[in-house]
Amino acid sequence: MPRGAREWRDSPTAHYRHGTVGIGPSDATLTRTTWWTVPASATSFSNWLRAHAPHRLTADSDGGSVEAGGIWEDDQAFRASGSMTHTPAWVNFAFMRYGAGLVVRVDTFVGARFARTTLVPADTNSVTIRHTVRHLGPHARPHTTTRTVTGPAAVARLVGMVDHLPGAMTVPFVASCPGALVEESYRMTFAGPHGSYVAALPSTACWPRLVLLRDGLRSSPPLDPGRVFARTADRYLAQFANSS
Repeated sequence: MPRGAREWRDSPTAHYRHGTVGIGPSDATLTRTTWWTVPASATSFSNWLRAHAPHRLTADSDGGSVEAGGIWEDDQAFRASGSMTHTPAWVNFAFMRYGAGLVVRVDTFVGARFARTTLVPADTNSVTIRHTVRHLGPHARPHTTTRTVTGPAAVARLVGMVDHLPGAMTVPFVASCPGALVEESYRMTFAGPHGSYVAALPSTACWPRLVLLRDGLRSSPPLDPGRVFARTADRYLAQFANSS
């Protein structure tokens, strides 16, 4: 914090006794909060934050003035990349006028991930990709596209993509999801001398979880597909449109 800042054990204002910003997916039990008073204006503190980003964190471009509980405040968030052990982490600074300066609430958001227990074998020799789309209108019928990939290089890339997916967050994340007009699901079946492995994404809505099965039995904690799983499947479905 800037010179002259003071840390408080509790919020000096009623407004910041409760969080005004939530960032997910994150585990509420891991959230940490500190409160500060800073002898600065909102503009000068914003400039100071941009010039003093926390170590290894990157400023998010969506900061600015927001209304929270009928009160206008400023906020600036910084993010860190996720890893195989934790989700992407965020630090959010929310601040508003307080006396001759500002009161600042600092919240950190992160979630722990499941440890992976199963990998798709490297000697897989074919991958069958299945994509099902179902519109939610009356009498709508699902449409399924299936392609089989057998080229060694392409198969290796698909195996590597799935094996590099991290575990899902260890607690459910409750989020408000927009209503969907279409349901989508993906399934990749990896065949080889060590049996059949299936990576199944039952839904692409909101915060999906990917299930990895071995010979029909779930063999790993749920995985986080991110955006890469569906995008990769779509790219290969289009690329191998003439495959069998």
